[in-house]
Amino acid sequence: MDKLQQLINEQISKPEFSAEEFADKMGMGKMQLYRKLKSLIGLSITEYLRSERLKAAAALLKKGNGNISEIAYSVRFNDLSYFSKCFKEMYHCSPSEFSKREAEK
Repeated sequence: MDKLQQLINEQISKPEFSAEEFADKMGMGKMQLYRKLKSLIGLSITEYLRSERLKAAAALLKKGNGNISEIAYSVRFNDLSYFSKCFKEMYHCSPSEFSKREAEK
């Protein structure tokens, strides 16, 4: 899990980082990585990558680093409405609400 997290931290903002590259860098096949992640954390490769990208976006929003669209693009979400939808599913508020709440703290 440490190697997995280190790899995610290094690669998350790279546009070419995909499930295939993730599996390759972990030294296993895509299906093997899928089964391993599913058994350990209950998420598929794409679900895991999405959740890590959303965590990175939340950290950037907390710091106030840029506007929402810049942050969405920096963590490799190409569709702002999809980013907002996923963010709301994970954090139960929109990115702008999250940012506003963090600024008030």
